[in-house]
Amino acid sequence: MLILDTHVWLWWIEQDAKLPRWLTPFIANAATPLALSAVSVYELSLGVARSRIVLNQPLAEWIQQATWETGIQVFPVTAEIARCAGQLPRHHLDSLDRLIIATALTHQAQLASLDDKFPLYAELAEVLIRRDTTP
Repeated sequence: MLILDTHVWLWWIEQDAKLPRWLTPFIANAATPLALSAVSVYELSLGVARSRIVLNQPLAEWIQQATWETGIQVFPVTAEIARCAGQLPRHHLDSLDRLIIATALTHQAQLASLDDKFPLYAELAEVLIRRDTTP
């Protein structure tokens, strides 16, 4: 399973050139189920509400297409994920990003993110997709 961070999910669905080419084979691998944290839906919704993200269709329709219709599973924030996020080191001050990290760790999934703080987490050493990772 591969958990997509919010920006990776958005860029993948929108086929945005910001998504690095080296990351595409990991996401496009039909044998690897894709998922994201419900936190990513929240972050996307905030971005749209603040006009930082502009979508080509209404938000609810975009989310349905970008999850259910594409087969991307959305994991809820559970008590276990919240506990895990709360115990992570404070490398990242963004609690929402720590919840995304905890989602990957709890589900024992790989994580696709370009956030420069994520490599600071020793907990992600074996799961964070990097440029030198083999698909």
